[in-house]
Amino acid sequence: MLLHSSPRSEEFAQKFVEANESWNLEQLYKDITFAKQQEKQLYRKQLTPTEKACLRGLIRGYSPTEIAWELNREPNGLRVELSRGLYRYIESLTGARIKNWSNVSKELEKKGYKFHSIGTNVTANRRDVTCLVSTIENHVDWGEAIDVSIFYGRHTELTTLQHWLKQDKCRLVALLGMGGIGKTALSVKLAQLVQEEFDFVIWRSLRDAPPIEELLDTLIKFFSCQQETNLPQTVGAKISRLIEYLRNARCLIVLDNFDAVLSSGKRAGNYRSGYEDYGELLQRLSETAHQSCLVLTSREKPTEVAAYSGEFLPVRTLQLSGLNNDDAQGILAAKGLTGSEEEIEKLIECYGGNPLALKIAATSIFDLFDGSIADFLHEETTVFNGVRNLLDRQFQRLSPLEEDVMYWTCINREPVQVAQLQADILPAVSKGNVLESLESLTWRSLIEKNRDVIYPISTFTQQPVIMEYMTERLVAGATEEIKTGNIELLNKYALIKANSKDYIRASQIRMILEPILANLQSDLKLQSQVEQKIKNILYNLDDKLSNQPGYRNINLINLLCQLKVDLTGYDFSSLNIW
Repeated sequence: MLLHSSPRSEEFAQKFVEANESWNLEQLYKDITFAKQQEKQLYRKQLTPTEKACLRGLIRGYSPTEIAWELNREPNGLRVELSRGLYRYIESLTGARIKNWSNVSKELEKKGYKFHSIGTNVTANRRDVTCLVSTIENHVDWGEAIDVSIFYGRHTELTTLQHWLKQDKCRLVALLGMGGIGKTALSVKLAQLVQEEFDFVIWRSLRDAPPIEELLDTLIKFFSCQQETNLPQTVGAKISRLIEYLRNARCLIVLDNFDAVLSSGKRAGNYRSGYEDYGELLQRLSETAHQSCLVLTSREKPTEVAAYSGEFLPVRTLQLSGLNNDDAQGILAAKGLTGSEEEIEKLIECYGGNPLALKIAATSIFDLFDGSIADFLHEETTVFNGVRNLLDRQFQRLSPLEEDVMYWTCINREPVQVAQLQADILPAVSKGNVLESLESLTWRSLIEKNRDVIYPISTFTQQPVIMEYMTERLVAGATEEIKTGNIELLNKYALIKANSKDYIRASQIRMILEPILANLQSDLKLQSQVEQKIKNILYNLDDKLSNQPGYRNINLINLLCQLKVDLTGYDFSSLNIW
């Protein structure tokens, strides 16, 4: 159903209100609902807004086609919907077969319903039907929902989600994925496609992290059609009141950017200080029986969603991956890029099909390389400007151990097992802690799990653009530490691993060691100055740091070797080499 945009004059609206007050509609609503309960034993307490709007239109003498037109509905579809519900129940009240629905008011008047204020001059006021739209529009609030008139792919995801909401009647659905993957657009598109299934639809962004009291007040007032004035005082009572509305009517709530109320620097899924009651909201909506649905989007999975979700449970999660090649190509084509099929596929693979990252990259390719994908790929860099900012926001949320896992996954350059990650990390950590961090990173969509075809052991890796981003951070951090002498990253992470396969070691030298030295030579100008800097750090660290376990010394020696410094006669016997 499309949003209606036709103007409604205050005069028309006032006429509609006056008519509503003088018609015996409220009793009619109750009687029709009673007929529904008797025949189908439905658990409902009121007609839907669509049914009320159609009933008012019929009483005023408008044809079903005219009503469908004004409500932005497809006439045949609306006629089928009415024939299955409203029509048959009106006929059960009147006890007659109604052939002309434009004259339904006469049949109802025979049963004692009075509609005198309609009068006989219906034709003169025929355009007053626009007032009926307010019955629908007052129950749909899109907030700051984005425009999705141009929407790429996600056919499988939309089919799955519609089934969850329509057939399975899920209470809570979480759309999860890394920044830019298209969660917001998908939530809006989904709400548009299923809105006819719901009596109320409201879409809200939590981007500015509103207090939960403010959000609950907004929802309660919306579902009460702004009639609720005596709002409960406590969060628990507000949630209870909200659940009453979610039971009495079929409501769809969409909360975008749910991660805004989740904490940074801790394991994924925990709440910011002062926002813990959002967890109670999710818990109670998951546990309590109601006929409504909350859809949330988040970069990471909330703890309650993890606890209550399951394939056959009323709480579900959908982890969004990138667009497939065909859909992603639509983004690139719209930006005016050119390239062979192989080049296009390689570009899409670099960004894991992330729609926002592809749009950002496509803009830069068009501006800097005249739209040539081949020229862009030749530069061998995919992280810049908006893409870097996108990943910076994700990285800033990580806990210290999650950062360690991210760096080591990057350094290993290929899918790595849990035991190998545990062996790499210094100081030593338990396997349980490593597993918790890996789970948290998968919730944040920063780590991908693979299963070896030959050996059924899970391994973990990163998308190409994320690995390049982490490599860039490691190179920049190591360069700065050598220039300043303040060593931290160089002691925590090995730049190259002695026990790596030859091709992996070659990749570590090319992607990590060589860029660090190139940066240093660019800043310090002379290779001799770079060499002296590294030697000074190697032999002039304080005793406290020199006794700590770490990779500092072997990293500095490997840098000197890469500079082809003659180490003959150097005495490294006093250095800890890990």
